[in-house]
Amino acid sequence: MSVGSIVVMPADVAALQRAVHTDADAVAKALQRCADAGNFSPTKTPAEWEAWDSLTKRVRAFVAETPSFLSSGSQADRGDALQKEVAEWHDKAKALGCDIAAAPILPFQPGGGFDLSTLFAGASTTALLVLALLWAMRK
Repeated sequence: MSVGSIVVMPADVAALQRAVHTDADAVAKALQRCADAGNFSPTKTPAEWEAWDSLTKRVRAFVAETPSFLSSGSQADRGDALQKEVAEWHDKAKALGCDIAAAPILPFQPGGGFDLSTLFAGASTTALLVLALLWAMRK
């Protein structure tokens, strides 16, 4: 799930958290079945095991975040990146011999999200530029 709008609200982040969690859970279950069959383990596939472990830690951290009005755009950006990374694991799991469904189709997002921190950062920069111009024009 991609937020897909210019203004990102906390409810959008919460929906993205649910989607990332659901897909990561599906991949985790497939990888567990694969591990039970002996195709996926820290000794047999150490690089993949470490990569999956790293991703699951980042997914858990994202899902545990409280959606914030002031930083929902950056939260959505992180969620979108995680969602894409989890989707890639469908193919990686298949390559390991796991039985897993195809990754969900991710909607097109025409650009990053917007949040109030972006607005305030732009306003601060503009104010500084105006002040610098006024100072330079003083006589």
